[in-house]
Amino acid sequence: GEFYMRIYPGTSIRYRVDLSQVPKGSYRALVVADCGGEDIFGVTYTLELEE
Repeated sequence: GEFYMRIYPGTSIRYRVDLSQVPKGSYRALVVADCGGEDIFGVTYTLELEE
């Protein structure tokens, strides 16, 4: 799903996503930060969910 949060210059946030209902397994997660200008930043993570 999509998550929208506002981050101001010079600050940082920590955001938790509840994955407790996701079946165990290996997943790839894409995190994208759109700064509203010409630049968009992204990173891909591999998640290993275990019981």
